[in-house]
Amino acid sequence: MTVADDDHKSWSSGWIELSKVVAMPLVTLIVGYVLNSSLNVSQTRDSNLRLYADMMGRREEADSALRKDMFQSILSSFVQPTASQAPNPESQVLNQCLTRVGHAVLHPLAGDGASMDVTLGPPNYA
Repeated sequence: MTVADDDHKSWSSGWIELSKVVAMPLVTLIVGYVLNSSLNVSQTRDSNLRLYADMMGRREEADSALRKDMFQSILSSFVQPTASQAPNPESQVLNQCLTRVGHAVLHPLAGDGASMDVTLGPPNYA
């Protein structure tokens, strides 16, 4: 080996050492930035999904409360007996039917899932 080969070898190994010293922190910085940004995107997405689910739940609650209030106000106009009249059997049957329909409308999944019998007429006790 000649002196020029040794000089070239030491020069190239110096660049390799310098690139190792510079490349490791640079690679660590890039990988850290990519991981941090992907975590931020994931957290933002999760936060948005939670917010959307919460808003939809509140919307459903508001819709249910509005439906309940509207149905009660409509139902109360039919159900309220006058003070001068004694309740007759037909109005009692109507009140029972309206109450059943109202319960079925407000709580469609309540009970065992059996269909409600909403027929007008006297109840069948047999």
